[in-house]
This record gives sequence, structure tokens and C-alpha cells, in this order.
Amino acid sequence: MAQQGSGPPRFPPGPAPGAPGRGRSDAGPDTDEELPSWVIPTPIRPSRRHRSSPQRPGAPRRRGAGPRHGEPPDSGGPDRDSLRAGGARHGGDVRHGGDVRDGGDVRDGGLVRDRAGGQHGRGARRKGDGARYGRGDGGLRLPFGRARAARARRTRRRLHFWGALAGGAAVIAVLIYVLLPGGAASSPTGADRFVTRYLPGEYRSVPDTCESVSAATLGRYLPGRPTRAALPGLSGNSGNQCDWTLDHKPIYRLLQVTAQAYAPSGLASGNGSATSAAKDAYAQYLQAKMHPPRSTHQPPARITAIHGLGTVAFSASQVIKAGGDTTDRVTVLARTRNALVIVAFSGLDQASKGGYGPASPGELAAGAAAAARDVLARIG
Repeated sequence: MAQQGSGPPRFPPGPAPGAPGRGRSDAGPDTDEELPSWVIPTPIRPSRRHRSSPQRPGAPRRRGAGPRHGEPPDSGGPDRDSLRAGGARHGGDVRHGGDVRDGGDVRDGGLVRDRAGGQHGRGARRKGDGARYGRGDGGLRLPFGRARAARARRTRRRLHFWGALAGGAAVIAVLIYVLLPGGAASSPTGADRFVTRYLPGEYRSVPDTCESVSAATLGRYLPGRPTRAALPGLSGNSGNQCDWTLDHKPIYRLLQVTAQAYAPSGLASGNGSATSAAKDAYAQYLQAKMHPPRSTHQPPARITAIHGLGTVAFSASQVIKAGGDTTDRVTVLARTRNALVIVAFSGLDQASKGGYGPASPGELAAGAAAAARDVLARIG
């Protein structure tokens, strides 16, 4: 029977009818006469095996496909018993948790190769001494799934975004709670005893300084018709300033009165109360008079404590020379609770062009203290 792939058997043509030698030989069976060549059948050549078409390494076989040429029937793909048990044979598809015949575990769906370079199955990781990541001698290339990596990246980005957003909201909430006066806390102090609201007896506003200085004080220390200028505060009723200027030769006087009520602040020392903030401002003013910044071009002041004016008060006397003019200035600073009253009274002692002076430092000090007392009386 002819094998698959070979053509029908071919025989050489026999002699023509009637030609000698056709038919059975006349010689008997014991004769030594050779048989004609056409009697002996031509040997059948073995069929040539067809080379199987090349296939991509690792490409899955079609379901139900038979073994390739040259392979034993069992080497084509996974048999049912091995698939049920979770195992895999060479060249088959390996599911999650399946075993490779050489002993490693295969997961996810990456390509697994052995040290000889043969394909063992499809998976992403293989446990065991014979399997490892990367390239190299006998190394296994085990990439993670792209979909899983993309999902992980998206998850990390979402976590970073929402974490940063929550952190920023928390910082803003803390700043609002701590720095703004009169926070939304139900009690003046927080859990850490930090004051966030006005304490009883503290001032939320101050009176208008232009209306607070009495006419008697102005008439005594600023005789004549001084010019008044009001400077409203930057934070509503919590602060304001009023100036009076008297320019009538030989007298030149400038009276500046400022009142400010401080609020609770997280930047204040102590417990952050409004009174603590006012104490800090008082100390800063005193330091600035004792050691003026170079940019002011003012000499250090002579400090004198004043008793009976507010909770605490002092006066600072200076002689300022600029442009050929000499000016005497006395500054009185008084504090009551969380309110500060600052009065600066200046007089031109000597002018470069003449015509003004002299000014009495004692009179300036008395006038500044009188104006400060008037404002403190209005504050209460």
C-alpha cells in the first residue's frame, strides 16, 4: 500500500506483444536462466516528510489540533489529566497556579523557558531554582502583565492626588482655626489650652481717637487752630489714628494719637490670647525706641516708666536732627488689657531757616501723657 505523500507505483514498460521473452519462461524451475528485468517490481521509495510550517515561539495551538510532524502523539499539548491537576507539559498552555514539568510554578501568563531555550508553557513567574528574571545564561524572561501594571500606576496616582488634597485641606483648616480671631470653637481655649477667642474683659474695638482727645488738652498744648487729619485703621474699628498739626511761628507742634485693639493670634506668645498679642506689641515698641533701626536715622530714646497710666506705660524722649532742623519728640505708650495707646508729641526746637523754637521737652511729655489718658478713659 502506498504511503501518504507518494505517487502510484511505477513499473517499467514490458516488451511488446509477441516479442521474445514475454510470458512465462520455457525453462523449468530448476534452470539457472535469469528473469527479465520487467518481472522484478521497482522498489518503492520512502515518502518524504513535509516540514511543518514555522510557528511563533509561545503561540498557542488551536484547540483540537493534532501533533506536529515528528512529534510523539503525547507531546502536542496538555492532556486532560494534567490540566485537571493544574500541571502542564512542554509546549502547552499553563493556567494560574499550574506546575511546569521541571518543578516550577507558573502564574499570570508570561512566557517560561528552560535553560536549553525550549518553550515550556505560558506564565509570568516561575518558582524554583531553575527560573529567574532578566536576561542571561539560561535566564527566564518573566514580564508582569501590562494591564496589572497600568492598574497599579493609576491606583498610585489616585492615592497621591487625594492624599495631597486632604493634606492641603487639613493645613488650611488649621490655619483658619488658629490664626483667625474668634474661631469657631465653642470655648475660649482649645484642647491644648491655646486661646482662640476673646477672653472676658478684652476689647474688640477702640473709640475714634479724633473724638477721644479732649478740647481742654488740645487747647492747652496746641494753642490756636491746629489742623486735624484722621487716618482710619486697616482692620475696621480695631484701630485708628488722628493727627493734629500746629504751624504758627515760632511754634510748630505735631500731635499723633493711635489706638489699637489686638485679637487672639497663633503668632502671639504665651497662650495666644489677645492680651498676649498686645504685650508682644508693647515689648516690640519699647525695643524699637531703645535700639532704633538704622533706616530710621533716629538716636536711642531715653526711657522713663509712667505709673498710673493704664496697666503699664512708658515715655521715650528723643532729639532728632535732620536737614539742619532739630526736633524734640516724646512718645508715650500705654497698655490696658489687649489695647495699646500710642501718643507721639513733636516740637521743632530749631529750624535751619530760623523762625521756630524753642520747644520744651517737659511740656511735650506732659501733653503726650494727657492725650493718652483721654483715650484710655474712652476705652474703659
